[in-house]
Amino acid sequence: SCVGFVWNLKDLLGERVRTYGIPDSGDSAYSRLAVLVSPLANGKLDSKIAPLKKAKNPDIPAAWIRQVATVTRSTDRQGHVLSGQPQQIDVWVAREWSQTDDEWAASVFNHAISY
Repeated sequence: SCVGFVWNLKDLLGERVRTYGIPDSGDSAYSRLAVLVSPLANGKLDSKIAPLKKAKNPDIPAAWIRQVATVTRSTDRQGHVLSGQPQQIDVWVAREWSQTDDEWAASVFNHAISY
């Protein structure tokens, strides 16, 4: 994800990397998996793990347990998950309510090249 990419740049290059703009979402999820447990006709339990698309509920109405697990590739060297932790921004560039995406991106770029 983009969040993981930026974190890796900052981790590997340290002070040589400067970030501009606004903080990211902190969501470094690589995938979300649905874990489902439901009863079978013979009385035994069945389980299924499948990718969860667009945060919709899995299409298994008889599931007793529905749990969504997030899989991430963004960890520090000790293996601690970094998801949910937005990157610190070096130079805050606020977005004005009237700016289009392109106008705001140009504003961020102008801040970066004028540093």
